[in-house]
Amino acid sequence: MSSGVPTNPECVKAFDALKKGKGKVFRYIVFNFRDVDKEIILTETAPPETQYNDFLAKINAKPNDPFYAVFDFDYEIADGKRNKILFISYVPDSCKVKQRMLFASTKESIKKSINDDGLVDIHASTPSDLDPQAILLKVKQGK
Repeated sequence: MSSGVPTNPECVKAFDALKKGKGKVFRYIVFNFRDVDKEIILTETAPPETQYNDFLAKINAKPNDPFYAVFDFDYEIADGKRNKILFISYVPDSCKVKQRMLFASTKESIKKSINDDGLVDIHASTPSDLDPQAILLKVKQGK
């Protein structure tokens, strides 16, 4: 089910830049709602030198604020360095039911807008759900 909340074109432009730039334009992008549920907008970008732990620190500073994000995640395996783009839906349990429902019903809409082919889908409700080791395991499983 889709909520019908439109995605601002700036979100798509920023995502395309992140995807094509492979870590040279943005490390991550955060999306949220304008005026509660009128439109999904770009709310933050981070420069390429930003690390995953910097992203986690921002979440830990405001653990009750829901958001969507894409993160250009670098990791290493025996064969060498790899990279995957994560699509993160962070909706804390502390959110009101209406807000959780809005995020759930809008998730597919934003993913379609940004052409989510090949993204690793991450759903989190606490900062610990975004622990680097848990993310690495999910990325290696290709889920």
